[in-house]
Amino acid sequence: MKKTILTLLVFMTAATWTFNSARAISCKELNTDKKIKAFFKKTRESNPLLRKNLSSRLEMKTNDLQKKEKKEQLAQSVRIMDRKRLYFIEGPDAPNCIINRGERDFICSECTLLTNSQCRSYKSDEDSTTIKGTNIDTADFDRLEDANHSSVCQEMPKKPGYIKIITTKNKGDSPYDSIENYYDKKKEIPVIMNYFSKKVLRKVYRFFPKYYIQLDGEWISTVTRVRTTKGSEKRYVFETLIYVQKNKAKKYLIHLDPKKDPLLKGANWNTIFNTN
Repeated sequence: MKKTILTLLVFMTAATWTFNSARAISCKELNTDKKIKAFFKKTRESNPLLRKNLSSRLEMKTNDLQKKEKKEQLAQSVRIMDRKRLYFIEGPDAPNCIINRGERDFICSECTLLTNSQCRSYKSDEDSTTIKGTNIDTADFDRLEDANHSSVCQEMPKKPGYIKIITTKNKGDSPYDSIENYYDKKKEIPVIMNYFSKKVLRKVYRFFPKYYIQLDGEWISTVTRVRTTKGSEKRYVFETLIYVQKNKAKKYLIHLDPKKDPLLKGANWNTIFNTN
């Protein structure tokens, strides 16, 4: 009897593992706009610049073809719920840091890894980008979830490992009429997000599946490329590249719990977002 029960438990465990490993999202599960919006909200957590709780060391490169300007910077990004801090360690903006506390935004001109000074507030609508000086915009992701847009899911028979979600503007003042989103079905992660205005491709967010890593069972992107385009992804006028850095042991410098980041050892978490 005990042998039979043990065999049954082993079979059930194996069956559960097979089911979980083979599971993939499909349009059958995303058959309403409400379900798709919930999916969007979940998948944005794979983006280290949008995730609510995360600490990461980032290498950022921008290329402005119109101004013929290139910029490379190294920064430490810390996010705890609605509080965000981006400290520029190296590059033309160092030693500045940008701090966001809910609806309030600050720029501090003299910062260290753990301290802020010479801070001034500015209105967020002066610059809607997630990182000043780039073309990465939180509003681009918010549009997918707001009431001004609706979405439908489409299967891709020629690429069965992916789904396509088309988001259309119904009202509001968004500069984009439609957004085409492509997701890896098994990992449930974004791969490409194409933004169109009057059927012309204006911006492309590209995430690379082979550069996703899994932390505590969750997929996190370590490479992001964003291009402001003129009808084609290859014809762009501005590009931002974001890389999560690795340490000497080739381990990504990223932590889902910022308080466990050894780079931030000694941080006073009651004051690290202060701007006084």
